[in-house]
Amino acid sequence: SALARFRACFGEQHLEVAETRLALARLASWSEGSEAAEHFAAALLFLERGTDEGNADEGNAGEGGARAREPLLIECLTLYSGFLQARRRFEEAEAPLARAEELTRELYGDELTSEILRRRAQLAQVRGELESAEELGRRALVFELRRWVTTRPDEALEVERVLDVLERAGASERPYVAAFQLLRRFRGDGSFELAGWMNGLARLLADQERHAEAEALLREALHIRCRAYGADCPVRQRTLFSLGQLLERTERTREAVPLLTESLAIAEKNGDERDAAETRAALLRCTAAGAEERP
Repeated sequence: SALARFRACFGEQHLEVAETRLALARLASWSEGSEAAEHFAAALLFLERGTDEGNADEGNAGEGGARAREPLLIECLTLYSGFLQARRRFEEAEAPLARAEELTRELYGDELTSEILRRRAQLAQVRGELESAEELGRRALVFELRRWVTTRPDEALEVERVLDVLERAGASERPYVAAFQLLRRFRGDGSFELAGWMNGLARLLADQERHAEAEALLREALHIRCRAYGADCPVRQRTLFSLGQLLERTERTREAVPLLTESLAIAEKNGDERDAAETRAALLRCTAAGAEERP
């Protein structure tokens, strides 16, 4: 395996080994929990020691090597926190997330504040704290739009109009779609990260029975064409599935069928058996229910 080769060449304490362990942990997160936990623990041990003390090994030398591995440590801590959250180990998930936030601020200043707020929103959401999750997500969106105002002065008035409603206390319906349309314009149509953000917020809205708002967000997310994967983007696959699931929940199963069909095709092409099985089950339900609906 790649891990065995790198360990043989470099030893356990090397950046290549840590990167490989992190990749393996990501792959094993959903199916082999104990294997993923082992890889996370080994990678974190090396990366934390390296950033705290530096390392004189070849390929990891000195303060520069320690600095170079900090982004990987942030990624590893964030993924490990998500791994723990998925297993409802919420108290344990707090520490790696807090450490990731600390390093993010040290390394990037306020540049990634919106990302930090989003991580907090995700943790609140999986804990069932929906109002808190939405508030954190709203603050993240406001912060991100404010950052763009300084670089897009010609569009500042349009952004400020959206922000005025987004920040207004007691607004009955937040202009989430308008906000993300602006971000899509600024970041480009290839921003799958933006689609992932919209996906998460849509799930939160759906959990609060705000189906129309969730549907509008998911349909907006489908306008994004992933710059990395194109039409086979895993984020697009999840967006299609989430929209199909929402339509099923609101008894519009015939509309859900083509969305779930496309989602299933992407999951199968990408070899994602877990998502494929989940999507296949939803497609079978919707196909059967749609056949019983009146034309």
